Amino acid sequence: MFKSSHPDHTFPPVAVPAGDNPVMGRMIVLILLVLVAVWAIRRALSRHAKADPPPPGADKAAVGELVRCAHCGVHLPRGEAREAGGLSYCGEEHARLGPGTDK
Repeated sequence: MFKSSHPDHTFPPVAVPAGDNPVMGRMIVLILLVLVAVWAIRRALSRHAKADPPPPGADKAAVGELVRCAHCGVHLPRGEAREAGGLSYCGEEHARLGPGTDK
């Protein structure tokens, strides 16, 4: 028991449980299992997301190379561009009109 410098203050003894608390032990193990599972899932997903990069000779349109429309100057993916006369255009109408004039 704690002795106080004031004789009118007394402190009752604190009851300390003897032995382990099985519920708390199970709770800690459960939390650790959940954390390990989340870590394993995130690691597996990140490996899946880091797919092999395309080989150096791969089609650049698949990578997302942008080209400029020869008529209006808008940039768009090479896969969506129309080719005419060796130039890239954003649509059939601009390919029909031909290269625009730079202002």
